[in-house]
Amino acid sequence: MNIRIKVATSILAALITACVPDKSHQKNTGVKHAEHQSSATAGLPIEALWAMDESGIEKAAGTKAIQAFVRGFQGNKVDGGAYAYALLAFIENPRELDNVVRGQLALSKSLVYDKVLKKLMRNDAINKLLQEKSLGVEAGSDNADSFKAILPSIEQLSKSTAGTLGQVWAEYMVRNKLDFSKFKAPPGKNTLAYYLFRLQMTHDIWHVVTGYETINDFDEIALQAFMLAQLDDPISSMVVGGSLIATSLHDPDVHCIYAEAVRDGMEIGRLAEPLLAVEWEKEWEKPVKLLRAELKLKTPMRVEDAQRNCTRL
Repeated sequence: MNIRIKVATSILAALITACVPDKSHQKNTGVKHAEHQSSATAGLPIEALWAMDESGIEKAAGTKAIQAFVRGFQGNKVDGGAYAYALLAFIENPRELDNVVRGQLALSKSLVYDKVLKKLMRNDAINKLLQEKSLGVEAGSDNADSFKAILPSIEQLSKSTAGTLGQVWAEYMVRNKLDFSKFKAPPGKNTLAYYLFRLQMTHDIWHVVTGYETINDFDEIALQAFMLAQLDDPISSMVVGGSLIATSLHDPDVHCIYAEAVRDGMEIGRLAEPLLAVEWEKEWEKPVKLLRAELKLKTPMRVEDAQRNCTRL
């Protein structure tokens, strides 16, 4: 294990044991509360951990808490160092999406997503969509027909009837200067590759349909919480958890607002029909209001509402 991985794993274990001290977590994972860590990690800020010399890292990496944490990664064949590094970098800078991509790449090569897909495909509609759409996927291609067919051109959709999914989505993409053409299929010629890429390609459709369509941190975190409720996707978990940890460390006032976003997204996501099962390719001419009704999507909270809720505390 190289220095970078040792540091990343040590810091992440310290954060987890400090933030999740409940007994149920200890029982399920074997990770102990921070008071059981060695003095090498307990109570130290991230900067101090990064500055530790090799002997200090060796001592930190030898604690029972970190060993248990690493075993959890190993059991799922996760590149623990790469994932820990991505999560910590995300906590440091939540707006840097490359860190999310790094985390997803580390997990996509593990057993974690096998478990996610197995659960999702118990739903007949999701199973049918993923099985059929993933046929013929070209590994690593940025223009595979099976991927690009999801989204017609923005120019074409902008001419759709006002209020329809096609028109609203196209207007949203133009207004926010977003470009889906840069997305590339992830490695792999399988259902997982298609699932991951479909989530990328349709992410902004989810923004439009759920109503979390303002380009701000609140709506993004709310949508990720929605996705976590619907998909149990580990990257949504990384974004939600990492954002809450980051704001708890750096901005307690914003932390409360983010917590409201998570609560709202999780609640609406649990009550709604599964959006992953929707063939958006066939819904461009349907009014967004009708889609929201069919999918049982409640009106989402606005950031102003969250601010008022937090002011009352």
